[in-house]
Amino acid sequence: MAVKRYMPLAALVIWSAILAWLIMDGNYQLFLTPSFKGLILTSLVIAPALAAGLVFTGLPRQNLSWLKGLILILPVGFILMAGDNTLGEYALRKRGMAPPDLGGTESTPADPSDVTDADGNISISQLVMQFERFEGQQVQIEGLFADRVAEHDELSAVYRYLITCCAADAQPVGVFMDHNPELDLKNNDWVRVSGRVNQKTLDGYQVIFMAVDEIKGVEKPDKNAAYIFN
Repeated sequence: MAVKRYMPLAALVIWSAILAWLIMDGNYQLFLTPSFKGLILTSLVIAPALAAGLVFTGLPRQNLSWLKGLILILPVGFILMAGDNTLGEYALRKRGMAPPDLGGTESTPADPSDVTDADGNISISQLVMQFERFEGQQVQIEGLFADRVAEHDELSAVYRYLITCCAADAQPVGVFMDHNPELDLKNNDWVRVSGRVNQKTLDGYQVIFMAVDEIKGVEKPDKNAAYIFN
């Protein structure tokens, strides 16, 4: 009976630790967009306050207090199991690659070198949302690698996840390419790929297809690099 009475208090203590971990190094961005940081900070204040309230006002004596504690702890299991792999290639198998907005804001082609970073990469979000600037040109991007695409074993993909609110609405965006069985890469590897990009029709959608010149595994720049925040 004593264990059951302590369950709500234990749940709040665990939640306080998890919320603190989410704030550390921006770990909450594995699940939420940066605009929600205030909610996590507020929750971090509330959870210890409720735990302190239980300590000073007395632990609940109801027979179902243990059930309330278990319900509170349940979402923590997801966070602990998800870790840095909250999405990965599993989500790509369950969700189709988002068709790009091929009606970008730029109507004339541009030299990709004008918008590259220090490593010569164009961001996937820039490529997808302003595709008219780069169509038919040689580009270099970085992202997660998917060796096979659902229902299209002849294709591979390099992509990132566009998040509007949280991981639940994350949508993979990126480029397709011919599957190459000789590549020494596995799903979820961070890769740098270069080649010429054009449009192709896939399952009735216009998508970005890259004729690959080179693809290689590189070090992932940041644990949250897989995510594009809208």
